[in-house]
Amino acid sequence: MATRAEAITRHLHRFLAWLSEGLGHHWLSAVIACEVSAWRVHLAAAGALAGT
Repeated sequence: MATRAEAITRHLHRFLAWLSEGLGHHWLSAVIACEVSAWRVHLAAAGALAGT
């Protein structure tokens, strides 16, 4: 079982990959709340939020 820190790190890496694929790497420094919200919706749709 992953520790909380490992789970957070894994989700942050997935978020960065999702964001850069959708918007391009040049946007990574300009992340705003709506992108984080969209990521949470993406995770929920994939069933990835259960247990995190």
